[in-house]
Amino acid sequence: MSFAQFQETLEQAAQYGSQEIWLTPMLGEIFADANWTDKLQYVEGHSKIERYGFFTNFILPSPRDLQTLVSLRKLGALHISIYGHDRESFHKITQKGDAQYQRLLVNLDAMTSLLSS
Repeated sequence: MSFAQFQETLEQAAQYGSQEIWLTPMLGEIFADANWTDKLQYVEGHSKIERYGFFTNFILPSPRDLQTLVSLRKLGALHISIYGHDRESFHKITQKGDAQYQRLLVNLDAMTSLLSS
C-alpha cells in the first residue's frame, strides 16, 4: 500500500471512530514494507488513534528496527508468530533455512534485552 493510500485509510478509520487499529499487510509481514517506519510514525502522530498493533514472524527486523520498535509509544501489541518449538519443527513448518531460525532467536534475545533495560 502506498503511503498516500495508508494515510487515506487511516483517516477513514479515524472518521468512523476507530481509536485502535491493527495493521495487517497483504504479505502478512509488516517489515516487508520498505516504508513501515514512515507509516508507524504517521500513526504515532495521529491525534485520534490511541493504540495500534500488528503480527510479525520477527525474522526481518534489523537491530536498528528493534530500537525503533521500543521507542513507539502507541504500539500497544506486537504479536510474534513462532512456527514450531525448536529448530526442527521451525524448518518443517516454514520450509525456511537455518539462517531465518537463527535470526528469529537473535531478534528475540535482542528485544528481551531492550525491554529489560
